[in-house]
Amino acid sequence: MVKRRVALSFDVEEWFQTGAMRRAHPPESWEGLPRTSPAAVRLLLDMLKEHSRKATFFVLGWLLDREPRIAEEILAEGHELASHGYWHLELTSISRSGFSRDLDEYAAACGRLAIPVPRGFRAPSFTMVEETVPWAADELADHGYAWDSSVYPMFRHRYGMPRAPRVPFRLRGQSKSILELPIASSAARPLAIPAGGGAYMRLYPGCVHRALLGSICTEGLIPVVYSHPWEYAVALPSSRGVRPLQAFRQSFNAGRAMRARLGAILSRFDSITLGELAAEAACDQDGES
Repeated sequence: MVKRRVALSFDVEEWFQTGAMRRAHPPESWEGLPRTSPAAVRLLLDMLKEHSRKATFFVLGWLLDREPRIAEEILAEGHELASHGYWHLELTSISRSGFSRDLDEYAAACGRLAIPVPRGFRAPSFTMVEETVPWAADELADHGYAWDSSVYPMFRHRYGMPRAPRVPFRLRGQSKSILELPIASSAARPLAIPAGGGAYMRLYPGCVHRALLGSICTEGLIPVVYSHPWEYAVALPSSRGVRPLQAFRQSFNAGRAMRARLGAILSRFDSITLGELAAEAACDQDGES
């Protein structure tokens, strides 16, 4: 029996760079904060190796400069490196020129490591939304990106494009387009259920999350799944200045419980990189044209 497949990805940013923590920890404070990414990424690489699975790692440029071994280990073990931007800037908070500068900074970080600029991109907080697509898609194409995975085809308070397809599609800007690999969601429109991962992977019971992924697979789709290395960290640093509800949401079921959830997915599903999914989608679209 052929196992079901997921397109597995990890957004490699630090615990203090999330939307919930950024107000308490602005960029000027980042250098003095403890980092969980090196050990957490190593843990994930070991889990993937144990199960013979491959994944895509969207690594923040800020971390490429400060923890270059992360990218070196990801590439050495045959996984895919993709871009999460340099400063973890939500597209809804910046201008087109600001986005262009951030992409340029990312390319410079890759140059310092002597590695190619990735072909894939994911916007922080999935802020590839209706108002940012026209210029963001053009900028990604202008900077040489071939595909994006930032669209959640459903409505959320801070992100989401509820009218977007649930299958790979062309994300069209004002003059150019790139391939979009949307995050997994259920088919229960208009109240689609998010199934991609991250906080939902921690908040749902593990069996429920796996059932959602399985149901998407039965439609003939390959769900795009994501999470963050800090969610698997053995010890997540505490933070002052963060509202209790936000702190609870970020830490609930992190660590051991999250590692168990990922282990169950790796045992029950095959995985491919998002680059592989993009290649399959491009072939399908060529066949339809």
